[in-house]
Amino acid sequence: MEIVRDQELLDWRGATLCCFCEARPPVHGKSCVVSLSKVTDGEGGRLRTLESTVLVPRCAECRAGHMRVMTIGLTVALLGAVAAFLVFVVWKPIDMPGWAMGTLVFLGLAPGCVMIGGAFGLPAGQKPERDAESFSSVMEMKRGGWQIKGSTPKQPGQ
Repeated sequence: MEIVRDQELLDWRGATLCCFCEARPPVHGKSCVVSLSKVTDGEGGRLRTLESTVLVPRCAECRAGHMRVMTIGLTVALLGAVAAFLVFVVWKPIDMPGWAMGTLVFLGLAPGCVMIGGAFGLPAGQKPERDAESFSSVMEMKRGGWQIKGSTPKQPGQ
């Protein structure tokens, strides 16, 4: 637990306000985690991928808002997938191959997945969780060649 607190203090670099509401002080243990990666040259001409995280300062109220958004998004995704399953697989209003039914059930997840990380359900004045990417420590790492994990990595020298 002490290690996490030390990393928060390093990443926060003296930030005294929550990054998402800019009104309340951040709470240790409620930080938003941003995962980053960087491709570098390794031994023998191989590529090596480094991974790191930045803990973005967040207050308890903003964490609760972000958790509410995640819950709403997951609920909508689950309901969409179940509804698509019931219509296209159980009820079968039209005859279609299994891959098409599977695709439509998968597409039922899309509305909820789009909502996750967004602003739907947040109180006025609170930024969505994806805005953590604009925090100063994250921006500094991005200037050093790091990328948000999940994006297409750049090759060394590009």
